[in-house]
Amino acid sequence: SGLVVRSYVGAALSPLLGRYFDRPNGARLLSVASGVLMAASAAGLSLVQSEWQFVLLFGGVGGLVSAGQNGQLGALVPKWFIRGRGTAMAVASTGTGLAALLVASPLAYLISMFGWRGAWAWVGLATLALAAVPALLIRRQPEDVGQLPDNGAAPTGGQPRAPEERSQTVSQTFRTRQAWLLLAGLSVVSLYTAGLPTNIPSMLEAFGLSRDHAVLGFSIYGAGSVVGRYLWAAPANRFHVRWVMVGITAYGAVVCPLVLVLPGQAALLYPLLAGIGIGGNSSVSTKYQMNSCS
Repeated sequence: SGLVVRSYVGAALSPLLGRYFDRPNGARLLSVASGVLMAASAAGLSLVQSEWQFVLLFGGVGGLVSAGQNGQLGALVPKWFIRGRGTAMAVASTGTGLAALLVASPLAYLISMFGWRGAWAWVGLATLALAAVPALLIRRQPEDVGQLPDNGAAPTGGQPRAPEERSQTVSQTFRTRQAWLLLAGLSVVSLYTAGLPTNIPSMLEAFGLSRDHAVLGFSIYGAGSVVGRYLWAAPANRFHVRWVMVGITAYGAVVCPLVLVLPGQAALLYPLLAGIGIGGNSSVSTKYQMNSCS
């Protein structure tokens, strides 16, 4: 229930918070505030005594934080890169996959040493150091520091952005058929990309694997997620991004039910295959959002 609330709150608040990423210092302030709030909510989970408190912190506050954090990737990175944007998005989103790859085993160790309450307290401290503090370095767009996208130097005459880019307001965008089709398509795909990673350990345990193997499976998912971002970035740089998204969606439709047929420890192959598709979707979908309404 906490994850469901988190998703709905994040979806509801994203349009309201997104406008702050277009303000001169809005991106930096919103990202710092989101990082601090994320750290506080994670540490607060170590003190919960009932389910509603968990839903409030993880779901409600976490959804607010995710709305502020997720905008960094989609709103800021594409402003810095036009050519090779698929690769840029892959690099910028690699941290999510690396977190799944590297964090599962240390978290299991922290839980064994300090219990789940102590582990949440440590997660809060780590979040403050890795999310809130680095956000102070964020710059909204290259023009703010005298440059143009793709590492170009801004001329004194005020040359406009590269001609292949065309901006629209929010109201203009949502008067187009493409925007609504895009919203519907990404919402359907998110049923696979958002819900599956969280449930990988419990799925592997349900199919008879040990808890250690379930933790390993989540790390394997992280490795696949990292690989997938770069694997799908190459075609995203060469072909129209809508066809790449069609390919990723078809890949996910084939991979998703494989967990039902992989026997024994072969089930550990499933999170790797799933990660390749989910990682590609995470990086390419933002490029898709930028291009589909232009």
